[in-house]
Amino acid sequence: MGNSIVLLFVSLIYFSSTVSLFTFLELFSGHLIFNKGGAFTELMARMEVAEMEMLQSKEATLREAHKRRIESDGSVADSVADRLTLKAHYSQEEAS
Repeated sequence: MGNSIVLLFVSLIYFSSTVSLFTFLELFSGHLIFNKGGAFTELMARMEVAEMEMLQSKEATLREAHKRRIESDGSVADSVADRLTLKAHYSQEEAS
């Protein structure tokens, strides 16, 4: 009896860092084994949804950063072309 109480407290401390107390107690009481619609199933579904939202957000951020980089590269290329045009113009004026 004493060992099972110690095991319960050790398990509680371990699982409390990774799983909510309610989910741990539900798991410990055995409800999740028989209850397919339990809190653990809901937790897993919410985690999957959160992960998908995070991936979509990251993808959108990367897409936006790539778009900005392309735009900035284009403006740099335009300014370099403008400078070369001006340089060529001034070179022609100096030559004449």
